[in-house]
Amino acid sequence: MANSGLWVGVLTALTALAAGYITARATSRAALGQARTVAVAEALREQRERRRATYREMMGCAHAFFEITWQIDDVTPRATARRRTAC
Repeated sequence: MANSGLWVGVLTALTALAAGYITARATSRAALGQARTVAVAEALREQRERRRATYREMMGCAHAFFEITWQIDDVTPRATARRRTAC
């Protein structure tokens, strides 16, 4: 009977060790998966922010270009009108 109790104790200890190992391994995998997910999400956020900044810069350049062309359009009819009256 005492020998049977020893076997039960050993099996219980081994079961506890195995359960602890499996739990630690699962926790480690979950933490790694979460870290990877956070890293990917951060990279995507940074990529979106870079695209937004580039788009804002491009729109500023386009606006400046069209502002200049509008000023040229304003000046061009005046210059041609002056040429017509000068002739």
